[in-house]
Amino acid sequence: MQIVTPTNGEVIRGSVVPVRVRLENATIVAATTTNIRPDRGHLHLYLDDQIESMNFSTSATLPAVKPGLHVLRVEFVASDHLPFDPRVIAQVAFEVKR
Repeated sequence: MQIVTPTNGEVIRGSVVPVRVRLENATIVAATTTNIRPDRGHLHLYLDDQIESMNFSTSATLPAVKPGLHVLRVEFVASDHLPFDPRVIAQVAFEVKR
C-alpha cells in the first residue's frame, strides 16, 4: 500500500487535502463481516493520530485541515475493523498553508 497524494513533504495551499492510496493484491469491500480474509478490508485514515474516516475507496478528501505540519497515516484493516498481523500501514508528512 502507498499513499499517492499527498506526497511526503508536500506543501498544500488551502484547507482541503485530497487523499489517494494505491493498494495492490487486496480488495476494498464495503460489507462488514466476520469472514476475515487477508486480502479484503477497508482503509482507516488518521490525521495527526486522530481517526478521520473509514473509507471503502482508495480516494478521500480531508476538509478543513488547519495550517501547519501534519502526519497522515492510512491503515488497511480487516472487514471487522481490526488490524491485520502484520499491520498494513503507510504514512506521509505534509504541510498546509493558507
